Amino acid sequence: MNVGILSEKEGRRLQAPTSCAPEDIVDCVDGYSTYVNGRGDTVTVSCEVACEDACCVGTDACLNFTGSVCKDSKSCSGTDSCKNANIAYVFNSCNGFRACDEAGLEGYVGNVTNSCNDRRSCNGAGRNGGSIGVISSSCNNGYYACKVSLISVIWLSLNELD
Repeated sequence: MNVGILSEKEGRRLQAPTSCAPEDIVDCVDGYSTYVNGRGDTVTVSCEVACEDACCVGTDACLNFTGSVCKDSKSCSGTDSCKNANIAYVFNSCNGFRACDEAGLEGYVGNVTNSCNDRRSCNGAGRNGGSIGVISSSCNNGYYACKVSLISVIWLSLNELD
């Protein structure tokens, strides 16, 4: 009996939003956000403060984070989430204990959308000189989701160049 839920085999699936309103984006460099306030003063605060409890929530969340994060009440939320990370853009992602921790450290991770939402998911992805373009609607189910596989793909790609 079909109750209105379509499977992927039927060729349709719901698409989650993939972007944030420009006014809800916090740009961070090494864990700090600099912006011009309503009086025209340049202000520098931690990413956590700039997020106003709508991102970078949790002990050491976004500590030393470089990238843009959406104030969507989910992104970079959880102890050590996005800590020491270098991620171009985070939307509806990196939610959970150490999620995206050290992702892109001494490397690079592009946009992360609707992904890495579990404990330690994407932890260390693309670090140590690695590079990942986009993580989209992935790595959401399970402790350490995508940690080993993403690092392995980078290692294999780098070693195939020899």
